[in-house]
Amino acid sequence: MLRRVLTVIAFLFLGLPIVATAQPYGSQSPVGLPVFHFTDGGTHCAGKAFAIQWFRNRKLLLMPLHLLGPGGGYPTYILPQNVPEAVKSVDVMSLSGDRLIVTAKPGLLRTGTPCEKASGNLSEDLMAFELPSSCQLPLLPLSRALVPVGTRVWVLSKVTPAKDNSPDRYPGKVVSAFPTGVTIVMDSPLTALASSGAPIVNSQNELVAMMVGKSGDRRIVIMGAPSTSLYQKLYRELSH
Repeated sequence: MLRRVLTVIAFLFLGLPIVATAQPYGSQSPVGLPVFHFTDGGTHCAGKAFAIQWFRNRKLLLMPLHLLGPGGGYPTYILPQNVPEAVKSVDVMSLSGDRLIVTAKPGLLRTGTPCEKASGNLSEDLMAFELPSSCQLPLLPLSRALVPVGTRVWVLSKVTPAKDNSPDRYPGKVVSAFPTGVTIVMDSPLTALASSGAPIVNSQNELVAMMVGKSGDRRIVIMGAPSTSLYQKLYRELSH
């Protein structure tokens, strides 16, 4: 039975109309700064965000749920079921903060658990917002398989305030990989603060995970939500 379920999941994942091959970024970074605009008039900026292709030519903006809580510098937790009503829109700003790239709305997910609440599955720490078809944020291709242990990967992020809009590539190696989460040991400390939501890519610039946390004060061990599990969560909760 388990083999049959895994076969079905693999078939569905292979049918996802994502970008088939990694594309060069050009002058536009695939990662930006999300600015949340709330229906009560407030705003909040935290972490990083990136875009993927979804079914029926939809484009989705992804970032961790914990950005709307104390882990993201917000005073209280916004419950996942309330995000679509509480967040009016999300502006994605350039890494230098000097240019609006795109505005995403509405919120699409109503379940989830911030990673600091230890649900046991890092892919539950996820928010998704609808992007317009004219979105200029480059789409990251999802890796179709769980990233193997030993793979060289890069966290795409930037120290803020940034002087330019090109993401820095922080290298590391995958030391553990499970459907519930991956662990990466960095070559050197990740100096870019507020990197939650930063995409983690392989040598083909495919998304293998989304950064959701770190271990230790030196920011040398990074935790990520695997691309395969992010896809499964989105597939369960979104219309196709």
